[in-house]
Amino acid sequence: MKEEPELYDKSNAANDKSEIGNTKLAALDKIRKQVRGNADNATGVLAKPIQQEELQLAWNEYAAKLKQEKNPAGQNFEMAELRVQDDNSFIA
Repeated sequence: MKEEPELYDKSNAANDKSEIGNTKLAALDKIRKQVRGNADNATGVLAKPIQQEELQLAWNEYAAKLKQEKNPAGQNFEMAELRVQDDNSFIA
């Protein structure tokens, strides 16, 4: 006796993909809210805004550490140009 192949409903597949995408976005939004909430944590310690000079100093120290450990990424860190985007983020 020959078995009939199962029919695949493409409309359900599209719905499944959108549900997965929505789940991922919901999880990402939850993480973002937690991070924002951590800035207002109960310890009373406020996040310090990024300063170009301090960022560059810390970056150079880390690049030197990488080179000292003979990590090939050290050269890339040395060549990177840093720009402060806002109080909490920067672009390398």
